[in-house]
Amino acid sequence: MANTTWKTTQKSIGVMFLDPNNPRIPPTPQPLTEPELIAELVLHDDVHQLASNIQASGYFPTEPLMIVREDGQFRVAEGNRRLAACKLLVNPDLAPESYKSKFRHLSTTVEAHQFSRIPVVIAPNRESTIPIIIARHTSSQIQRWEPAMQANFYQKLVSTGLPIEEVAKKFNLPASKIKEALHSYNLYQMACRLDLDDKAAEVVRNPRTFSLTTLSRIFESTIGRSILGVELADDGKIVGKISQDEFKKGFRKLVNDVASGKADSRKLNSPADIKGYLDSFVPTDKPDLSKKGSFDSDSFLTTTASTRLQHRRSPRGSKLALESVEV
Repeated sequence: MANTTWKTTQKSIGVMFLDPNNPRIPPTPQPLTEPELIAELVLHDDVHQLASNIQASGYFPTEPLMIVREDGQFRVAEGNRRLAACKLLVNPDLAPESYKSKFRHLSTTVEAHQFSRIPVVIAPNRESTIPIIIARHTSSQIQRWEPAMQANFYQKLVSTGLPIEEVAKKFNLPASKIKEALHSYNLYQMACRLDLDDKAAEVVRNPRTFSLTTLSRIFESTIGRSILGVELADDGKIVGKISQDEFKKGFRKLVNDVASGKADSRKLNSPADIKGYLDSFVPTDKPDLSKKGSFDSDSFLTTTASTRLQHRRSPRGSKLALESVEV
């Protein structure tokens, strides 16, 4: 739980900002702006329903936002969906176009002044919030993160350069869980950088729709790694023992099948299932293990043929415009 010395107070929603490092947000070429962050949460994380609940019952004082002061601003480390909902009830024009009328309808019966002072807990720094965030989003207390979001979160823990074992000790986590998350994180980043058709890319590059669990299950399998020509390193990287181009053939086929639903965890429950699935690849999709080579997930990300992040469209046709980027 939060340290009892942390300051509890009230602040206006106007002086608090959403977190561009929120693990819910898919990988982007550069940090999203406040309107873009709001759009992401509205389009994909059910903020309208949350706003409707707040409109009907008010903001519960027992649910303070957890904020940190960074670069002279108050950033919400925990409670981004709630802050977005409150901001939209006060200013519905912040909503994506397809949701503006819905938020305008909610805002007509809301007294905006109630959001000038909502309860917050000010954490001394972002690091101190990590144990609480882990408990809330990896258990069943509140809306759980999807596997790709959890992997993103754990990767950020080790991105400062601390060894995995030190991070595990510092935050009372099993080192094995962090390594597993790093493998998943690297797999997901590799999948996002493949040259895929627009339909598959839209699914893959949204952590809310792509089944990272299925992809990870295949790589966690000894037979799966053997057929694809890779190993899982202790530092969380994916290490290739064959030509990167050969690996990419099988990996692209696998990612496309996961994106389309052709490959899912129900069909790949055992090593025999995984072997049968990978053995079914036609020669043009199956890696040739005789073509030796060497690469890892880092080199894969930097040497993969240039691709462009596609515009991500919501099921309703709205889109969040992102700058194209060479990766």
